[in-house]
Amino acid sequence: IVDMDAVLKRVNRPQQRSIASACEITAAEFAASLKPDESALLLAHSGSGDLCACQICQDGSTLLWIAPAESWSEQKFHKWQRRFPASYEHGGAPGAAGWNREQLRATLAGLDLYLPDAPPKITIIPAAELFLFPFALGTRWFFQRTGGNHSFLLPAPGEAFLGEESFVSVAPSPQWLIAKRGTAPSTRSARTAWVGSPQTHDPVIKELREALQWQFAAHGIELIENERPISMMGGSLAILLAHGERGEGREFHALGDGINKFSPAEVANWVEGCACVIVAACHAGVATGQRHSHETRGL
Repeated sequence: IVDMDAVLKRVNRPQQRSIASACEITAAEFAASLKPDESALLLAHSGSGDLCACQICQDGSTLLWIAPAESWSEQKFHKWQRRFPASYEHGGAPGAAGWNREQLRATLAGLDLYLPDAPPKITIIPAAELFLFPFALGTRWFFQRTGGNHSFLLPAPGEAFLGEESFVSVAPSPQWLIAKRGTAPSTRSARTAWVGSPQTHDPVIKELREALQWQFAAHGIELIENERPISMMGGSLAILLAHGERGEGREFHALGDGINKFSPAEVANWVEGCACVIVAACHAGVATGQRHSHETRGL
């Protein structure tokens, strides 16, 4: 999407204007993993700062476009990125009541998604730098054809948040989504939670354990009382609450409770095969780009 000409030249098809055979996976292969009422939206900034998009529908059809400058500005995105999303929670909220709709819209001004169509379900696959953007809180631009093949108008953004019009989810890559959709559902109904070791003296972890244990019990969620939550594997729900750390490269480095620290690989092994995993830890949602790739990698 970012450098179409370079991709096509590498596969010796400089005049071709289809991404299907130039990608590692074809649009049809990807579409086979989508639901009937779902579309996938791949997003990335080009070298010149344009927001490029590729929408893939479940029937295999694709649509490529560049967002109008009126709806999305890379400069405004980088300005937003310097403060958010951290300020939505830590020290940036305008009051004890949190952010209202008008205040949220003000922080996202100039960052609207241009979508020719908004299907009932949208799975957004953004490049690494866009991964933490709250797409569900954005608004979308509409277009109206006025005749001819290329004549259309761009009205003002819609009034509703995108997440109020469609079910919005975010995935790190097409390959990840295909692998996840192809994984057999969990056969265990176990719902478990781990809030650090019961022996920890960390005040934050201790307070969390005491505050949440009754809520877990009321919802049929087992609170694990071991130092390592090895019994989570293959369950229907796994909840992990602990401290998170970043390494020297700003990547997610460890999950800890004041007694032990566990690597991302260890955490992944604990929750392997779970239908749903919730990780509440600082930096767990960090989106780190990779060299020569727009795919994000986090926990």
